[in-house]
Amino acid sequence: PQSYCSIVSHCLLSACRVMTDLTDDCKPACDVFGASEMELVLDMLLPQSAALALEQDPTDGNGNNNQDSFNRRNTDTSSWSFDFALMLLGLLTNCVETHPRNRTTFGKLKKKRKSACHLIVDIFLRTLPQSIVQALKSPKQRKEEVDFDWNPEQLVISSYTSILLGCLMRKNRENKRLILGYIPGHSPVILIHVLRAFLAFQKDARVLTTETLVGTSSVISELENMLKVVTDVDANMVEQDDEQKEQARKPQNSKKELENEKESKTFSKSPKSTRRDVDISKKNEGSDTRSKKKKKRAAISWEDIEK
Repeated sequence: PQSYCSIVSHCLLSACRVMTDLTDDCKPACDVFGASEMELVLDMLLPQSAALALEQDPTDGNGNNNQDSFNRRNTDTSSWSFDFALMLLGLLTNCVETHPRNRTTFGKLKKKRKSACHLIVDIFLRTLPQSIVQALKSPKQRKEEVDFDWNPEQLVISSYTSILLGCLMRKNRENKRLILGYIPGHSPVILIHVLRAFLAFQKDARVLTTETLVGTSSVISELENMLKVVTDVDANMVEQDDEQKEQARKPQNSKKELENEKESKTFSKSPKSTRRDVDISKKNEGSDTRSKKKKKRAAISWEDIEK
């Protein structure tokens, strides 16, 4: 049975490698992949990522070092899981890298009451040391460089997952909202750091190809643009919070001050009415003087008549 399983696993890995080669920068081949095909690839990826997460942690459940058990798990099965996971991640990346419809379709998939984007973020976080995951929750660590203290297998798996996440967010607001919402710190800064470390690792190992450099650099530049937007939004939110705090600190005006303000406003608003009152009073004074003159004239004429 063990040899039979080995043959099946190698056949499955070979078939996945062929599909990855066929979909590499080939739109007709990516058109064949719909929701059901990508869901099948996701179903095969989840068990492998869970196995890799266990193999990358050389401690027991209590955090104690258990290097012997860790070494025993590092067998041919784990190497097959590593290769198979890379092939599946590469296949999904090929399907969504230059295919907007597949990005939207993948973002709408759900497994185990979680969105497909959420599951990919979970895979990514499993490959990171817990110290880095905790550091990402601090706002100060979002802009600072992260120290990577892990083995090459961890770095490669996390890099392939970072590239897939970057391609899923490419010109897709809903996927971007979901992915950044699940990443601690809600920022793509950790993806950028991982991909930079990946390029440096491949350069040091002298295995960096032009195709890998161009593709990974394009994803990094897109993630950096997202980071600028996220940073600007955070800065605006901080400014708004500061303004609200300052307004809350100011004492409220007393009733007398409010009444004085109202009176000053009404006085400043009604200069025309006061002018009208002055004009009316002047008119009344003029009419009174005219009536007095008339009475005088009437009195004089009556005396003349008596004389």
